[in-house]
Formats: sequence, structure tokens, C-alpha cells
Amino acid sequence: MNQNLIEVDIEQLRDDVNNKLEDSGWAPMLSPFINGLEFDMIMDKLVSCVNAEKRFTPRFKDIFNAFKTLLNNPSLRDDMIIRALNICTDNKGSTRKQYTKILNTIKGEDGEACNSNN
Repeated sequence: MNQNLIEVDIEQLRDDVNNKLEDSGWAPMLSPFINGLEFDMIMDKLVSCVNAEKRFTPRFKDIFNAFKTLLNNPSLRDDMIIRALNICTDNKGSTRKQYTKILNTIKGEDGEACNSNN
């Protein structure tokens, strides 16, 4: 078992992310997620994986680099907006279908390769 267990102050992390979002102008759209239960569950799962010595990419301290890259790259931002809009419009009124489609897209199970280098 990992002797160097990490702990994350979820409220401090939430504050840090919200502050960065505020500067970018994305706070109104992303704050409901960052301040919600789903964010807590994702962070808890990531910490559990690190503490169980499970490997994943990116490293825990770099998990928000994708947000920084996305927020600073208009082309990536536009592509993400279009993809999100397509997911929502293709599955009108069905949160479960939207969740499944987004999850499959993230996992790369929709025929598109997804990784932290794209």
C-alpha cells in the first residue's frame, strides 16, 4: 500500500478553480459543476486512485491543465462548444443519454480517440 497518501482540501481546490474560472469568464457556465456533488465525487475517486497506487494520466497535480489549455485556445474552445452542443441537441431532454454520450466520448468509445495530448 502507498505510504505517501495524499489528501486534498476539496474546498480549497474548489476556491482555486473558481478563481481561475472567474478570470477566464467561464465561471457562470462551469461553477455549478465545480460547486456540485459530481465534482466532489470525481475528486474523491481521483484521490482514491492515487492512494491505491493506480496510474492514470495526467498526474493529479496537472488535472486542470486541460482547462487552462482549453480556456486559452479559441480553436479548441470552439470545437468543445460545438461538440457539447451536438451532444445536447442530439439527445434532447435526456440527461442520462447525454451523460452516457459524454462519458463514451471521454473514454473514446464513440470511434474518436481521446487523450490528454489532443
